[in-house]
Amino acid sequence: MNRLDEALAASKELFENSRGAQLDALLAGSMASDYGRILFKMKRFEEAGPALSEAIARMESLEQTAHPRYLTTMKQMIQVSDELKRPTDAKMWQDRVAAYVASHPPATTSTTRP
Repeated sequence: MNRLDEALAASKELFENSRGAQLDALLAGSMASDYGRILFKMKRFEEAGPALSEAIARMESLEQTAHPRYLTTMKQMIQVSDELKRPTDAKMWQDRVAAYVASHPPATTSTTRP
């Protein structure tokens, strides 16, 4: 068994067990996205799609949309949709990513010196 297989088994168990558990919102959002992310890395797109979609829904319900994993997960859904030859879904995710990026401009840092 390779490392991704081991990670997949552990993340699947956490993903399934976290579905109604009382968890810290950040931890729950992380658990939700890990399983889909590993399936994605393994190119198991048929399985990754539903897991990533559920992760996005969980992050939204937990108000974790500011977390970087939220945007990354939506971008992965574009790739999943492309791999599965679902152009309508890919376009929907592209639109969601574009809307998110437009409404969340990158933070700027001050470069003024005292």
